[in-house]
Amino acid sequence: MNYFKQANNSIKTAFLTYALTLVGLLATTFLFFLERMDIPLGILLGGVFCGTLSLVTGLLENKDEKEASAKYTIIMIISRFILLIALTVIIALMYYQWNVKIFNVFSFMGTYLVSTIILVVTYLIYK
Repeated sequence: MNYFKQANNSIKTAFLTYALTLVGLLATTFLFFLERMDIPLGILLGGVFCGTLSLVTGLLENKDEKEASAKYTIIMIISRFILLIALTVIIALMYYQWNVKIFNVFSFMGTYLVSTIILVVTYLIYK
């Protein structure tokens, strides 16, 4: 718990995103039995994607602080945007064009929205 207090806001966001992803996955596990596995798997993919990007961003922010620059943070903002768009397009193509219904694009984007809300709340609480 001491590491959580000392971590920067992006790392806190990553841990909270992972925790809420686990809660969301557990809350939707019944959908596996109703043959709607795409929804919990979309939540899982979105949570792992957003949490990992937040964790990498937090680690690179620490590196930026040591070097007194912002180049890694800028690179992460751009790469996060590009990866989000690319993964969303791939999931949408899989679901609607190729009829491979493994991940739900709406649950993926919903998890990304929850991660963004967590990020905003974390920055408001831990200024």
